[in-house]
Amino acid sequence: MIGNRETSRRFNYNLTGFDKDGKEKELEFNTQKTLRKEVFLRVYYSDKKVEEDVSGWEEVKEKLAAK
Repeated sequence: MIGNRETSRRFNYNLTGFDKDGKEKELEFNTQKTLRKEVFLRVYYSDKKVEEDVSGWEEVKEKLAAK
């Protein structure tokens, strides 16, 4: 805390993601939390032409299907 202001640290991430059809997409987003290593994320992404953006993410808890 500096004076009466709290400082917040942001972590930037650049990840390769895949949609439900297996198409690859480079994703860039930032968050106040550090991401754990070796986990899978479900990323919510908008690909509207006006603004492409990651709107949220969560760790995947269930097992993934084998490819």
